[in-house]
Amino acid sequence: MRLVKGMTTLLPSQAVSRDEFIIDLDDVPLELFEIRPGIFPLRIDKSTLQDEYIEHIDTDLSVTIEINRSSDRFNVSASDKPLLGVSDIGMHILINIPSSFCNSDMKILRDEISNSVRHELEHISQGPKSDNPFSVYGRGKDYYTFDSCPDDVSTSMAKYLLDPTEIPAYVRGHSHNSSSMNDLVSKIDYFLSTYNERGFIDDDEKDIIFNSWIKWAQKFLNQKRFLS
Repeated sequence: MRLVKGMTTLLPSQAVSRDEFIIDLDDVPLELFEIRPGIFPLRIDKSTLQDEYIEHIDTDLSVTIEINRSSDRFNVSASDKPLLGVSDIGMHILINIPSSFCNSDMKILRDEISNSVRHELEHISQGPKSDNPFSVYGRGKDYYTFDSCPDDVSTSMAKYLLDPTEIPAYVRGHSHNSSSMNDLVSKIDYFLSTYNERGFIDDDEKDIIFNSWIKWAQKFLNQKRFLS
């Protein structure tokens, strides 16, 4: 958020150039940064380390930020891979901001960024299932057992939203800014309704995805605010 406001960050950060990225970026004016927030926050199950990381794994996160202030719409997207080629784990966050963006929109932006960060942390924690170096404890067979699966729906978006790696990521992302289970239910319903209204998923698929996500949340979100 401080980078968006043009302020110095509280965490270690630096401006980076296009040449430092391991992928080609869009040919538009961008502000590019790397933030080093510290060690991966979840407990690593060392028995899941992939062969090339057994002798050494760098668990310091690298978070690259791409800010586009000339976008025609507001959007935050992210991926669970470091893009500077110097860290084993990390994520990339793309923030598109239109010229009409103002201070009153900052809470929406903050919520979108924190949702995306928690979503990508979940993918990192999934290890080989999401092409990452390790899993964390508690990611066994039961964790990836759901009421519905991609075969139960038809559209490509619905299949994606029922992917076994995406259900925990979306639920945990939305849970980050939720104050209770009821609040989480409302946020997920609003999110899926938006996809339904845009024609990405149909009515039946929305209900299938909603029920699968909520039942998983009720089973695996054990913070106090979700249990009352």
